[in-house]
Amino acid sequence: PKEGHRELARKDIKRLVSAGVDGFQIDSIYSDLVTRSKKQVP
Repeated sequence: PKEGHRELARKDIKRLVSAGVDGFQIDSIYSDLVTRSKKQVP
C-alpha cells in the first residue's frame, strides 16, 4: 500500500474509536496505538 502498515492501523483505530469501539484485540506491534487514553488517539 501507499501508506505503511502502522499508518493504516492508526487510521483504522481512529475510525473505530470514532464509531464507539472501546476494546481491541490487536497484535503487540500495534499496542502502543491503543494503550493511550482516548483523548490521545491520533
